[in-house]
Amino acid sequence: DSRHIAKGMQVALKNQWVTTDSKLWKRLNQLVELRSQGEELVVAASTTGVSMQLVEKLMVLGGKRFLEIPPQPNNTPITPNTGKTNFLLNQ
Repeated sequence: DSRHIAKGMQVALKNQWVTTDSKLWKRLNQLVELRSQGEELVVAASTTGVSMQLVEKLMVLGGKRFLEIPPQPNNTPITPNTGKTNFLLNQ
């Protein structure tokens, strides 16, 4: 993951979407460092203040083809009292 994020960072730098003297660049480097040390991706992102949405975009820019996103529940169990199914909206 850290390899794809670092490659995505280079693409963003080349396209001038980020600069090496920005706070974001420093946080992204911290993220890559933590991830390369074995920290879980979500924990590393949270620790450094980088959104998972940005991490995923950088990974795609860095050449990752398929993101391993855990399945999201699309409904809740049927409630015994009403017999109705409640659906969760995916955002």
